[in-house]
Amino acid sequence: MTEPISEIFGAIWLNRHEEKSADDRYPQPARILERCVKQLTANYKVDFTNFSSRLHHLCKAEKHDALPLEIFRSRIVGIRTGDYAPIEKEYAYDLKAVCEAIAVFYKEPIPTNIKELLPKDKARTRKRHKTASTLKRVRLTVSQWDEHYIYGTSTSTPTISTLKV
Repeated sequence: MTEPISEIFGAIWLNRHEEKSADDRYPQPARILERCVKQLTANYKVDFTNFSSRLHHLCKAEKHDALPLEIFRSRIVGIRTGDYAPIEKEYAYDLKAVCEAIAVFYKEPIPTNIKELLPKDKARTRKRHKTASTLKRVRLTVSQWDEHYIYGTSTSTPTISTLKV
């Protein structure tokens, strides 16, 4: 049985208004998202290896962009490891990503009181670098390495002795 959408957004509302720093508020939306995704995919006949595959499968099924959720989840990991210190503006965009995803997954609109708290615009993301179609690639069996190079042989052309990358 899935949790009622009103309780989900109620928990998000309460978390948003707690007097905590952004890094202390981050775990709650992550737990809510995880709980929702697991509940919604519980009856799927797919053997998910981890939460990420479960989330991406649900996003794909619902035709929802997973990138904002990936950014949110990477920030959660950064907070846990101490590699990232969140700022309030980023928290607002991450909360928006979670709320939009939950709304899509449950096919319900975001409540007005929460929607008013969220940024109206989309978060800016870094442009993904496109690889040139002429870029040459080689698969390499590594035999040794040092601080400057990796040495190995090509699997497609093993006749060439040692390649230095």
